[in-house]
Amino acid sequence: MTEENLSQTRHHDAKSLLITGISLIAAMGGLLFGYDTGVMTGVIFILQDDPNWLLQGWHLGLMVAIALLGCAIGALIGGRLADQRGRRFALFLSGVLFIIGSIACALAQDYWFLFGSRLLVGAAIGVTSVATPLYISELAPAHIRGRLVSLYQFAIVIGILAAFLVSWGLEVLPWVTTDESWRWMFGLGAIPAAVLLLGIPWLPASPRWLVHKGHVDRARKVLERILHHPKHASEAVDLVQLSIKKEDGTGSLKTIFGTKFRIALIVGLGLAIFQQLIGINAVLYYGDLIFKDAGFDEAAGAFRNEVIVGTVNALFTLIAIWLLDKVGRVPLMLIGLIGMGLSMAALSLTFLSTNNGQNTTELSGWVSLIAMCCYVACFAFSMGPIVWVMISEIFPLKVRGLAIAIATAANWIANLAVSFTFPIFNKDLGGGWTFMI
Repeated sequence: MTEENLSQTRHHDAKSLLITGISLIAAMGGLLFGYDTGVMTGVIFILQDDPNWLLQGWHLGLMVAIALLGCAIGALIGGRLADQRGRRFALFLSGVLFIIGSIACALAQDYWFLFGSRLLVGAAIGVTSVATPLYISELAPAHIRGRLVSLYQFAIVIGILAAFLVSWGLEVLPWVTTDESWRWMFGLGAIPAAVLLLGIPWLPASPRWLVHKGHVDRARKVLERILHHPKHASEAVDLVQLSIKKEDGTGSLKTIFGTKFRIALIVGLGLAIFQQLIGINAVLYYGDLIFKDAGFDEAAGAFRNEVIVGTVNALFTLIAIWLLDKVGRVPLMLIGLIGMGLSMAALSLTFLSTNNGQNTTELSGWVSLIAMCCYVACFAFSMGPIVWVMISEIFPLKVRGLAIAIATAANWIANLAVSFTFPIFNKDLGGGWTFMI
């Protein structure tokens, strides 16, 4: 290798490391999303039997659903904020809201204070669910964009796994009582939010957003820092300016719902909605209750199974990051959907064979765990990361923030519908038919 080639390799490695580091900080927003998703399963398991709360039926569904309503509202607000004030500001706001909401949940003394705090946490997650993939996709080079945007999904699953570990740990710690543990589960969510806030000053503004707002010199400086080459930075700015000139219209609802972007909007909304209709968050939110119905009666056993599912989720998301830019979006999505369908059918038949958990055996419990792990694994390398990557890629810059906000809000509304109705269907129809649906 010549000295010139060695220098080029070092520059390439340096800029890749810098972009990856920036993406990791931004992806902390995904960790907040994941932690709140995962922590709910432990909280629900405890509060449904706590004599002071007895969260069951519609109360149980509402505690999950109200946060998802906040997510939908936050996503719509986050898209506008990201376009008007910048991607970093939206991330900062989500961190602040999450800290306040997490502490408020931990201190709640009645239903409505808890529900209001959950609404605030949901708004924080909604904002970050728009701002994070948008920010990373605009900063990442095309050849590794899929991999870096997938860091957001990986951060989500790490957050879920962390929440499962916290729930399991608090259950087995002798000095933490059950009455206190759910408060700790909520309160500890403020820690990753604080890490995000500490990292934001290190994040550069999105160069595409800067150019779009007319701050061309600032955009060039950001790109020089990332690319380590003034000429390449100037060329990148020129390309961004050219792409903006080619885009017609403004980032308004009228433009987005016009004929020009109709196909992209249908694809974006379809991906966002079907990611939830396949039932992933019903499995994640109510996993402990599912394992209890499958025959794992003790809390420690149910929490342990959630840690196993969370570990599988994390490992197969890593596989997605490795394969996404090599195999492509559509093939991975098709393979994953087939695997999820077969796994959910196996879980459904297992519950039907045990009369919906009335005649469970040790074998049926372990078959249910294996089916859940296969289902989550298939989601983790397909619909989990690919939906966010594709949604961040298919819209042009002038409408990207608002369009992603609309798709993300649709995602949260579908999540709300599935999560609110699951405990009702599970009670009235039983797990077998609910999983088949």
